[in-house]
Amino acid sequence: MRTVLLFLLFGVFASAAQAAELAISEIAIIPIHGGFNTVEHFAADDRTATVIRAWRGNGNAHGHYSYLVLLPLVESRGTDGEMGVVAFDDGVSPLKDTASVSPFDGERVLGALRFARAKLDGVAATVVIRADLGESDSGILADHAPVDISIYRLEQPDTGAGTTPDVFRIVSKARPTARFCNADMALTTILHLPLPADYAGGAGPSGCGD
Repeated sequence: MRTVLLFLLFGVFASAAQAAELAISEIAIIPIHGGFNTVEHFAADDRTATVIRAWRGNGNAHGHYSYLVLLPLVESRGTDGEMGVVAFDDGVSPLKDTASVSPFDGERVLGALRFARAKLDGVAATVVIRADLGESDSGILADHAPVDISIYRLEQPDTGAGTTPDVFRIVSKARPTARFCNADMALTTILHLPLPADYAGGAGPSGCGD
């Protein structure tokens, strides 16, 4: 079993004194293809999710994939049989209905996202793992760049006025010292996740061909 320690950030942007280590282990990727995906036992209460992956094109290299996650609303929330949108909470912006990542030109993937089952500090969870490239020091798009690794955990907050029943809430955000040219390779190098079958980036642990 491989365990990786990341920084758990309180309020996302925490000082070094506030940061604690979050151990993620036993990561099992949930395969998601284009279109509609049915994922059984997705939530802690065993509900089945529908995950929709769709492409939003804009005629150039800045199109992106969007992910919409749906879960049945339970009877206690008054809408038995209805489907609810699972929101994404990054701790900074208002809740979002979808998560999006940009592959840019395929060789330099700017953002990568995986759904997975894992253990966080030994507790089983359904998670979303993201890698997002920042800007390189040189300002050259193809150069080595920092990467942010974020982990979102599926949670069911207490219901009540102004609450959303199901939320992927950020629990960890870390920026390793290594630099990368491809977000998919960053997830492989840092968290040992498998590369996509259609990986088209550079070779080597940075994805820069070196």
